[in-house]
Amino acid sequence: MASIQTNMAEGQEKDISETTTTMQADLIDQESVKSGSTENVEQKQLEAKNANDRLQRMEKEQQEKEQQMRKLAAELELTKQRTEEARKVAELNKSRAENAERQLVEDCDTVKDFLTKHNFTTEDRPREYQLKQ
Repeated sequence: MASIQTNMAEGQEKDISETTTTMQADLIDQESVKSGSTENVEQKQLEAKNANDRLQRMEKEQQEKEQQMRKLAAELELTKQRTEEARKVAELNKSRAENAERQLVEDCDTVKDFLTKHNFTTEDRPREYQLKQ
């Protein structure tokens, strides 16, 4: 009976020793997994931070581009307005020039009519007073 008890005690000690060894191995594995998990979490956090930084840079760049586009759109609108005003001024000046030319022709015709009516001829006058025909 003593040998049975001794065998049982030895078996229990062996089981306890094996269990302890297994538990220690599991604990080491868990710590390495935790360590790996910690590294993995840290890596994921770093990736998330980098992605967030990149997003912020891209959003800032987008805002700058949108601001540039608004500025260019305003400049374009101003240029269109100035071009339209210049077009109107050019048309007005052209109209005035045409009117002045017509008036000159009418005035010349009036002078010719006057001279003809009063029996003046261009040959009777000095050269500086002769009208072009």
